[in-house]
Amino acid sequence: MPIVVTSILAAFESIGNVSNLSNLGIKSITYYLSTTFIAVILGLILVTLIEPGISKPSKFMQQKINSLQESNLQKLVLDITEIVESETSQSLNSGKIQDLQKTLTKIAQGNNSADDLKQKALKLIGSLELRSKLSNDSKPTDKSNLSIKDFLLLQIEKTLINPFEALASKNVLAIIIFTMLFGGALTTIGPSKEKIFEINRAINLSVMKIIHMIMYFCPLGVFGLIAEVTSSLGIEVFSRLGLYILCVLLGLAIHLFIILPFIVYTTSKVSPKQFFTAIKPSLMVAFSTSSSSATLPINLQCVEENLKVDKRISKFVLPLGSTINMDGTALYEAVAAVFIAQLFGVSLDFQSQIIVALTAALASMGAAGIPAAGTVTMSMVLAAVGLPIEGIGIILAVDRPLDMCRTAVNVASDATGCVVIDSIEKSKSLFS
Repeated sequence: MPIVVTSILAAFESIGNVSNLSNLGIKSITYYLSTTFIAVILGLILVTLIEPGISKPSKFMQQKINSLQESNLQKLVLDITEIVESETSQSLNSGKIQDLQKTLTKIAQGNNSADDLKQKALKLIGSLELRSKLSNDSKPTDKSNLSIKDFLLLQIEKTLINPFEALASKNVLAIIIFTMLFGGALTTIGPSKEKIFEINRAINLSVMKIIHMIMYFCPLGVFGLIAEVTSSLGIEVFSRLGLYILCVLLGLAIHLFIILPFIVYTTSKVSPKQFFTAIKPSLMVAFSTSSSSATLPINLQCVEENLKVDKRISKFVLPLGSTINMDGTALYEAVAAVFIAQLFGVSLDFQSQIIVALTAALASMGAAGIPAAGTVTMSMVLAAVGLPIEGIGIILAVDRPLDMCRTAVNVASDATGCVVIDSIEKSKSLFS
């Protein structure tokens, strides 16, 4: 919570007086929101296609279910449930079998064929068996009946509470909204705001120091988590994590090497080779430090000296972007949420994925520009669709290399925004 609060206040300090927020600020925020949602949608598409968290049951179970010839979907659900009860009585308890039947009944009510139902059933059975091995306590919360409208109304209700209560209850969304209102108001009160911003900078640095100290002990915790998971699942967990890593890296690569260069070229005619040559130093620092904040000085130097961006634009756009523009983090959080849902046998429908997209975009804006900050705000995304927070422990073991890659994407997106806005401002001045 201190990370979220101090990071957002730091962003408002870089903006200045919000009452005088110019078109430059509006353009910057519009760009950041646009690329963040593009990254989230890309991540959701890839994780849905690759299905890294899906595990199928034994070949015998697959043969038995695939051999069913029943065309009535409701009767087929009962037949599948009976097979599962008779063949997996030791691995799946009655509660998980009831979860399976409930989910299959919901699928049967949709526009699905018998073959579609059988294939989805096999995926769910495999995930439920995996969940039973992972933990007997971690259980998803049923939020399948929560519409997008209900979700948004619920989030609004959750934000209208005492901010100290929100801090105590770890209500990240309420804290983000309150801090944005407080930060915006703070920028309008004159010289006295500097004292508060100075205190905020000191708190922010102190909290980061604490995080860095914790990270020294993180390998021990990761070792314990992986030892426990491996003892339950065996080598199977590594194949799941391998596909998860592939999915995240593929999404980050597409965003970094295709989407961002396309945006740069179409708006400023800067070639991809020229762009990446110019920002190469900042990408290397971002990759090695996993910190957008630590990369800010070198990123400023790259865009100003190598890409010839106006210093008035770079000094506004980049500090703001290093705090709230986290394309790589948003993509990672969306992929990780769906991956954990697949592991725990939770079928996320279209509206649930929209909820994931909205929450991942918002959570990434609340993440600080320091190592592993995206993992901290992951809890907000998981809670939105009723997934157990314990799922974060499974992906924590491979988070560091992914954090390095997504930070590079975050920094490249900041530089892209700088070039785009500079190009728009220059073209406007030419025609004015």
